[in-house]
Amino acid sequence: MLGDNTSIRVGLQPYDDIFQYSVFSDEAVGILVNHATDAFNANLGYFTLRDDDVDNDYDAAEDGDYYIWPASETLFVFDMNYKMTEALNIKAAFYYDTIRDFIFDDGEDSYQYSMAYYGAGVDYMMNDSLSFGGHFVMRSGTMTEYNFDVKDYDVDISGWFAYAYSSFTMDKFTARVNFGYTPFDFESEASNVKITSWSGAFPLVDNGFAESMYYLFVNGNQWQTAYGLEYFGRGDVCDRQAVNGGYGGWGGLMVVSANLSYDFLFANFGIMNHTYDEDNMPDEFSKSIGTELDLGVRTNIMEGLEFKAVYAMFFAGDFYTFGGNVEVENAHEMSMQLRYAF
Repeated sequence: MLGDNTSIRVGLQPYDDIFQYSVFSDEAVGILVNHATDAFNANLGYFTLRDDDVDNDYDAAEDGDYYIWPASETLFVFDMNYKMTEALNIKAAFYYDTIRDFIFDDGEDSYQYSMAYYGAGVDYMMNDSLSFGGHFVMRSGTMTEYNFDVKDYDVDISGWFAYAYSSFTMDKFTARVNFGYTPFDFESEASNVKITSWSGAFPLVDNGFAESMYYLFVNGNQWQTAYGLEYFGRGDVCDRQAVNGGYGGWGGLMVVSANLSYDFLFANFGIMNHTYDEDNMPDEFSKSIGTELDLGVRTNIMEGLEFKAVYAMFFAGDFYTFGGNVEVENAHEMSMQLRYAF
């Protein structure tokens, strides 16, 4: 503790961003300073997501594949929440993710990457039953490729994530409606590439060049909890097995969902669509990803022990049929979970 209202933590620790886990939600080694009062809370931190001095080896790839050499990645975080009134809370944050000496292919190609995230949000409780809010967060940055230390080309990356919700509660009944939107666009020139998409900060993975670039640009590994969908997003029961790994992804993403609950029963419904510019895609592609319906129960067996079971149904949209040339079956999943908190 640094006084009555300020504390400091050093070492491996969890950190969750304030934008529905869309930027970073994981454990990392670093330092975090927190200042909290009755009306104000702020975090200032610096985390090491990957260190080339620690992770300094790599697996040899087969002929024709890429090598991935270790890189150093750091994340700077600053967020704040201010309770202006009993009903109104405002929040804002700035995050800065950097990757240095990201090397492929026996050291011929290296990459430097930097990305800034910045945004604000609000939560307002109109009365004991009705509340609403949302956020708008943007990202902008650059990845530069060097060939034997000579600059080859730049990739300019930008994007944004808009989210809004409204919630109504009466006795044992709760209803919540969510809306989220992330864009996607791609432009290429001789020495410059521009990508508009959404992906959060995440530790770099050693799974090959294509997968690393895919996650870096368009589809990070954020927990998609804002929509309450158990199959399409990473719900509590489905854990990390999901159709979409984040709030963005290739093609962009727009989601409208509803979450209903009464006592121990609950149901979720969602409609998912891509947001890409149709001029940049073949005619056989459709924006319709699909719809989802979840039916479940959630109850406390004893103090601290919760039981949850859900049957999730995903009805694939025309996007997966590629203009009717592919036959796609709908998916379903039955999952159960016991969670004990102490």
